[in-house]
Amino acid sequence: MSIIKDRLSTFGRLEALSQNDSPLHKLHPTAKIAAVTLYIITVVSFPRYEAAALLPMFFYPAILMSISETPYSAVFKRVLAALPFALAAGIGNLIFDRETAFQAAGLSLSFGALSMLSLMLKTLFTVMSVLILIAATPAKALIKALLALHVPQSFCLQLMLTRRYISVLADEVISRGRAYSLRAPGRGGVKFKDMGLFLAQLLMRSFDKADNVCCAMKCRGFDGSYSAEKLPPASKADYLFVAASVPLIIVPRVINIGTIINKLFS
Repeated sequence: MSIIKDRLSTFGRLEALSQNDSPLHKLHPTAKIAAVTLYIITVVSFPRYEAAALLPMFFYPAILMSISETPYSAVFKRVLAALPFALAAGIGNLIFDRETAFQAAGLSLSFGALSMLSLMLKTLFTVMSVLILIAATPAKALIKALLALHVPQSFCLQLMLTRRYISVLADEVISRGRAYSLRAPGRGGVKFKDMGLFLAQLLMRSFDKADNVCCAMKCRGFDGSYSAEKLPPASKADYLFVAASVPLIIVPRVINIGTIINKLFS
């Protein structure tokens, strides 16, 4: 259960970073969402075997981290949690796509390995961009911007409630885990055969907590809709940020910089 506590503390640190006063923090949240969305679409659009061409896409999030003064450790620690899922999804490519892509120094690399590497790089860059957006923008401002972009209100409400009450669910998991360890000391965690009962109890307790939270919100006038103040209009700096982001994102996609460098040194 200490892992859950560590994850909550790191999540809280990311929330704290959103209160900084860097030039990126001062920009309009809609401009940052637009730039990050364009970046994610561009990264995902790379062909499955173009792992080398993806590498220059790292520079844009690196620039954003530098402008926002976001520590690299705060981002990469959270990115590492997503990489195992990309690795699990790409292992199948190693098995079914064994055709040799190229050979160098007596070593051969299959197309399956290239596609797996490409998938992991895409996961790395897209998750990085989202984490930088969260670290550079307060949660309330993000939700206001999503509403201004006509994102469904139900989605924004769910996002806000999840962010606010995820600690309640984590506390319940810790409480259930502590109760289990007191009944079965020295086991070092929940046994697989007890996992079904553990999750069922957690689900029932979560329903009960959610019902209590909903009743408390209704007592305070909550009617099921999310109302927020409108954001101020975008400034010239916001438009300049988007205009500068477009070539930084699009040029590495259109021009294979890796091929150009290879030709220069060959």
